[in-house]
Amino acid sequence: MAPGANPVEAWIALVVLLSSPVTSAKSLPFVHSVVVPTGKPSFLYSEKVYQKVTDEVDILWLLRVINRVASAFSEEIVQQPRNELYYGQTLLWLVVDHPSSQLRRLSIETLRNKSGVSTIIYGSIKQAMEQILFDEKKYLGLSDSKHRSSRLSSALISSIPSPGESNLSVEPLFSELLLLSHHRIFAQLADNLWIELLQYAKLDPHGVVTRNFKQLITYAEDAVTGTDSGSLRNDAALRAITTLAFVAPELTVPHLLRKIKTLLDPTPLHALGELEMGVWKTPAGTPFVDVLASSKGNSGKDKGKDADIKKWETELRKSLAQKRTAEPTLSKQEKALVDAQLQKEESIRTYLRDLKKRLLNGVSMISSLLQSGTADSREQSPFLASILMNGIVQRGSLLLGPRVISVFLDLFKSASERLQESRMWFGVATLRVYEVEEIPENLTEEPLNGLLGRLLYKLKGLSDQNPFDGATFSLLWPFIQKVVQKGGVGTESEDDAVEQLVLILDVIRSHTSQFAIPSYPRKDTCQLLVHVIGGHPRVSRDAISALLETGEAIHDSATAEEQDELINSTLNQEVFVRNACLQAMQSFDLTERDWIPILWLACHDEDDQNANLARRLWVENGLDVPDTFLDDMVPFLGHSNQYVRRSCALSLTESVEIWPVSIDKVLQILRSYYLEKV
Repeated sequence: MAPGANPVEAWIALVVLLSSPVTSAKSLPFVHSVVVPTGKPSFLYSEKVYQKVTDEVDILWLLRVINRVASAFSEEIVQQPRNELYYGQTLLWLVVDHPSSQLRRLSIETLRNKSGVSTIIYGSIKQAMEQILFDEKKYLGLSDSKHRSSRLSSALISSIPSPGESNLSVEPLFSELLLLSHHRIFAQLADNLWIELLQYAKLDPHGVVTRNFKQLITYAEDAVTGTDSGSLRNDAALRAITTLAFVAPELTVPHLLRKIKTLLDPTPLHALGELEMGVWKTPAGTPFVDVLASSKGNSGKDKGKDADIKKWETELRKSLAQKRTAEPTLSKQEKALVDAQLQKEESIRTYLRDLKKRLLNGVSMISSLLQSGTADSREQSPFLASILMNGIVQRGSLLLGPRVISVFLDLFKSASERLQESRMWFGVATLRVYEVEEIPENLTEEPLNGLLGRLLYKLKGLSDQNPFDGATFSLLWPFIQKVVQKGGVGTESEDDAVEQLVLILDVIRSHTSQFAIPSYPRKDTCQLLVHVIGGHPRVSRDAISALLETGEAIHDSATAEEQDELINSTLNQEVFVRNACLQAMQSFDLTERDWIPILWLACHDEDDQNANLARRLWVENGLDVPDTFLDDMVPFLGHSNQYVRRSCALSLTESVEIWPVSIDKVLQILRSYYLEKV
């Protein structure tokens, strides 16, 4: 079109030409060059042209041209993604951005009518939206009002071919639309756009996710790991993960748990030392390690009473040097040393940036999982909290800052609503008893003793009324466990510490009736109670009662690990600890196990009551001593507890009586063992 020409007249001409038989229109070079340009957008697709046309009647001719092009040139346009984008941008402007509501309605009707019969509609709208919404600079210049979001969603929905209108299956389209439909601009809509798109196509969301799960989750995860944290595409991918977890939690939650565990593997964090952390805190281009120190007479580290003064002088000199505008003159050799050190430190910094990105991806996936609000994700909150606490909460705060603390506290929102606002404070208390450093200052103003007292009394009161579910109890367990392991936290006297332990034991006893359910931390509870029985005499009676109640509750469903926790505890030197463990196991079913060496030791306890309890377990469960008993028993001869060594000697005697043929081998091994120790 010539400069200054009226675009409306050109549009009218195109409508006339495209309304004639298609073959004649396609044969015209002018029409072909306008509709399917080979380079820059033609006047038909130029926003500088059509945005200047203000008359609503005139712009209708553009809509008519777009309508005709969809019928006549769809195959040619689809073959060139560039032209598909031009077409989509023009159509999207008519549907979304034109000021006339009547024209927008007509445009959306055209879009809807053509979506089922023309291959160009869906692809062009999708490409145009992605080009605008996922471009960080372009998106900043857009209005993200609810009206605009609604228009964009209507355009996307209308571009989907309805069932029966196309011979092609529409289901594969929804993998392509997973990220686009979860763009943050659609977050303010009442309904989830991706689910709405599926329902418009008369597809069951759960069925679609189930059939295409691997493709969908891979698409979302690749977008998370392959983009910068906080970017538009990264944000959309995380929202998509939330939707997948909501629609099909039975598939998504286990998959994400494995992924999160891998991403948040704490091994690299534990390997970080002073050098790596120092480099991370030092600005790029400034060496953390002063490789020229040796040339200045400072080889090695200063020691002695003047070390602190020298360290302060060194730091002061370094600070003053950084403030100088002129760089010190370095020899060629010195410059080579500095450059080599900078390169080495930059490689460390790059490694730490990659590690930070991986950790952030894991933390973000936890957040996405929590936002799904499903029962499956809620039940995994204790597991996720343990992953965070054992790794990045205590070791990764320097890399991630307050983000990880925020997500950790969010996990406590999944605790029972009966705790109300205390849910967050249990999270804070957990961080404080584990002495995590990066806690926001406003969350540490209350004295720790006061905070723990307030929370424990509330927990006891609510537990007395009704036990908490397994997920809530397990989420609070690290807090409970740490307080007990420390013998009380933040207390000013022994009585205060005992009060904390008494409250915790009351809470545990309120839940022992629920321990038949495996979701409770039963093994850890047994371990903790044994610790209290042996280490805190003033509350040992309550702990013994709690242990007996726990044993009675879990006897039918106890796993081998839970059984072994109590069995192994009978190696304790204290008679009353062994007695409590043996009493707790009296109703256990051990018939699937043929030989339990530690229980055989207990049958020879120097305390008659303990020996009788162990012997009853042995007989009632039909346990036997195998002819290979010696290999299992000899290691106990060197045990640190005197009780174990004596019981081992007695049990060896009876074992030989059961297997007389083993006497020579036993004597030979005992002689060798004695000579070795001597």
